[in-house]
Amino acid sequence: VDACADARARASLGRPRGLMEVIEDLRTGSSRLQQRGEGLVHADTLIEALEDWTRFGEGALRYLRWDWTPDAGVELHIRLLDPGLPVRDVFKQVYCAILMSGTLRPPEFIRDVLGLEAERTTVRTYPSPFPLEHRLTVVARGVSTRFSDRNDALWTRIAGEVRAVAKAARGNIAIFAPSYRVLNDVRHALGDVGDRELVVEDQTWGKAERDGVLDQLRGARRRGGAILLGVLGGSLSEGIDYRDNLLSAVFVVGLPLAPPELEVDAMVAHLEKRLPGRGRLYG
Repeated sequence: VDACADARARASLGRPRGLMEVIEDLRTGSSRLQQRGEGLVHADTLIEALEDWTRFGEGALRYLRWDWTPDAGVELHIRLLDPGLPVRDVFKQVYCAILMSGTLRPPEFIRDVLGLEAERTTVRTYPSPFPLEHRLTVVARGVSTRFSDRNDALWTRIAGEVRAVAKAARGNIAIFAPSYRVLNDVRHALGDVGDRELVVEDQTWGKAERDGVLDQLRGARRRGGAILLGVLGGSLSEGIDYRDNLLSAVFVVGLPLAPPELEVDAMVAHLEKRLPGRGRLYG
């Protein structure tokens, strides 16, 4: 407040100002408040955000988001569109780098998006060590989780498919959805799951609750099995090892693709400009 009052007295707030000048005024005001011990200072967070605002040039998307309702704040967003920019200096300082992924295809994706030189990069793909006869993959045709297709009839049909899998597969099964919203819609449509125990991931869970899921599933397997509902990309779908066939089947509801909004469209446009013909695939 004092920093703004000083700036107003100097009549500097009414003229166009450079971003770095604003940052310096904020830093001065924050320092004064900290010296006086006047409680929590939020200016440091804003200073960090504004400094990031100047980074990465055209390789970042910058925008403001606000709500017109009373007492609503303004959100300052910056989204990196070109991951090659911050890692470029890292690769320059190492003699050799090994990059690994267990899921991303095509493997050239990582090389291209990080801006690695093709002539200096070796790309290798290795087959899965698991026998094909141990990997049964079943696709339910005629079911789409596109935003335009989502309705009560869709969730009812998906719930029916889940019940069919649960009936055929003994022990514990897991259902992973692309978002908590889809997860809740499927859970609501499932209704009564009979003798199966139900374990539903919650957004408020911490590490202790997630670690406890394994103990729940081990106990449930002795009692006839459970149905675990979680989100794709979360720790239950990627960060836990379900040893000793703790899951007998995994049901995946839709793909975890980001919705077509400002950030996604900007990412696609930027990559298309950098890598013609591959922007939408990579974005």
